[in-house]
Amino acid sequence: MKSINAFCLISIAIVSATCLYGAKRDELPTTTRTTDVVSITELSNAAKAGDINALVKLAYCLMRGRGVKKDIPDAQKMFQIASDRGNSKADVYLGMIAMTQPKEADRRQALDHFNQAIQRGNTDGMVMTGYLYERGIGVPQNYSVALAWYRSGADSGNLRAICGVAGCYEHGYGIAQDYALAMQWYLKAANLGSGEAMNDIGFMYQNGEGQPRDIEQALRWYKQGVEIGSPGAAYNIGTIFEQGNGVDPDYAAGLRWLTMAADADDADAMNEIGMVYKNGKGVVKDEITAVTWFRKSAEGGCSSGMLNLANSYLDGAGIECDLKQATEWMQRAADFGSTDALVHLGQMYEQGVGVEPDAQRAFTLVKRAADLQSPLGMAYLSHLYARGIGTPQDSAQAFKWADKAAQAGDALGMLGLAVCYEHGFGAAQDLAQARVWYERSAKRGNAQAKAWLEANPTNP
Repeated sequence: MKSINAFCLISIAIVSATCLYGAKRDELPTTTRTTDVVSITELSNAAKAGDINALVKLAYCLMRGRGVKKDIPDAQKMFQIASDRGNSKADVYLGMIAMTQPKEADRRQALDHFNQAIQRGNTDGMVMTGYLYERGIGVPQNYSVALAWYRSGADSGNLRAICGVAGCYEHGYGIAQDYALAMQWYLKAANLGSGEAMNDIGFMYQNGEGQPRDIEQALRWYKQGVEIGSPGAAYNIGTIFEQGNGVDPDYAAGLRWLTMAADADDADAMNEIGMVYKNGKGVVKDEITAVTWFRKSAEGGCSSGMLNLANSYLDGAGIECDLKQATEWMQRAADFGSTDALVHLGQMYEQGVGVEPDAQRAFTLVKRAADLQSPLGMAYLSHLYARGIGTPQDSAQAFKWADKAAQAGDALGMLGLAVCYEHGFGAAQDLAQARVWYERSAKRGNAQAKAWLEANPTNP
């Protein structure tokens, strides 16, 4: 067997995160969008006079920073007062605040708030309970339980719950994947006026789920969703134009649509705007402005925003380098379901960046990401097996996970598989196969693969 020194899998460079597929769903239900033309002063006066609905609206404005400086603690206090007086909307918002807290003990309280909303007859509590179990926020992840709650809400006529059932069929969460049934459920909600469902239908057309990919149809459904008030639909239109996804790139139009979504409190749109400024796409590159948007996104509960904010603290890009803050935000991103954050945390524990070195914890975090089907996790797990970091060295496992990552389209996995074939590490040496995978990795932009090809124009 070849010496491990010949196995040159590189460390993963921590990269910025954008949303999967370039399209998204509306995430959290918002039971009260404060769009009424009512001043903060009027709301405040009405709340002081004992109007509980005004108090909830005022708290919402504080929670979102609408017309007033954002103040989550004060919003939470107001929601609690309204909840104590029997307001179920306040229960839902208290749960949503709890979901975004950094401590697991605080996140677990979200379920209690949503249960109280359910007991008071608010079906949004059912939707949000399903969401907790779908994402594993404050509770063990359980798709079957999530589906059961979505069905309960759907039986009560809640449009978001209907979309939740559709989403379970679409992704195979707690039930066999079935695009046709997913579309049926989405159409049911859309016909009842759900902008979220219109966004989801557009998503299926954009990604060719159950029918040929059709950007024109996707845009049609997204625009209908925007008219009904879906911020996710505005986000998706923005990313289509920004990324030139089936259309000619139009950065200005993309930013306009993303800003529309961000103005409607869409945390993913805030993250994407941050990426626009970070990369200077159609605007002057501005890392400070990028960090401002990443922070808004992170505080709004977007795991990609949390990850990008963590990366900014790590790199000192647009903000002073702060490894403690980087670690905290990376952990929060992982807690919110980001498999990339799990991998990056693993790398930090491996290298002792912002934390005490802990090879076994590094392995555990990366293995969890790989088991969740993260291509990046698979590629880095191959590296750990190859190096014997946090686990006994195992060339067969290194080859296996590099192959899985490569087959999933990950450029680093392709590089690792090429190295395995080149040096006969975990598999028979095969220079022809090594070249194939170096070329595939290079086509996906991997710099080391490109350098190898330049240094090796032909196989020896």
